[in-house]
Amino acid sequence: MLERARRLYPEKEAVVCDGTRLTYAELHERCRKIAAYLRDVGIGRGDVVSILLFNCHHFLEAYFATSYLGAILNPINTRLLGTEISAILRDARSRMLITERRYAGELEKVVDSLPPIIWIEEDPARSFEGFLEEPERGIREDDVAHLYYTSGTTGKPKGVMLTHKNVTTHALCAICEFKIDDSDVWLHAAPLFHLADAWATFSFTFGRCDPRDDQGFHS
Repeated sequence: MLERARRLYPEKEAVVCDGTRLTYAELHERCRKIAAYLRDVGIGRGDVVSILLFNCHHFLEAYFATSYLGAILNPINTRLLGTEISAILRDARSRMLITERRYAGELEKVVDSLPPIIWIEEDPARSFEGFLEEPERGIREDDVAHLYYTSGTTGKPKGVMLTHKNVTTHALCAICEFKIDDSDVWLHAAPLFHLADAWATFSFTFGRCDPRDDQGFHS
């Protein structure tokens, strides 16, 4: 979806977050740099990368950067305590945690059970010189793309796997149902760690079927 948006709308504004404004070409470049960084620190196909962030452009970038590698993104509820976060990281067998300094206090309580951490304040896309030239080949539509843990139950959270086909089909159906157009702007008001808002990341990046795109969705 991001490759398509970069090809069709390179100069169109893709993300506005506080003082950060990115075009689709710029978002694409940052995601490729983050993917290259993750690859160089040992993340590959099938590896779980967890993310603990409030809504920001870094969250969107993580969704796309991990998909380039065939890795699995595991969004974590920002309201959880350190022990709950640690339990999810262990259950998911997470290889990396992307987070920010505001969670340092809770994470220090369970530091011995944490995977390596990427602090977004250090912004690997800004400092890293590498660039992923080609996405991981051979990623199948039934490969897992995202791993969400359930909430609102009396039992322990359970990991729910969404495949690339799940994510893409849902995005395209949402475009049809809500008549999303490439002139629309979406406010990410609900948390991006939850599917209540995460779906819009993909629907609004796809935008709409375009006659210039021979891979577009046709109903």
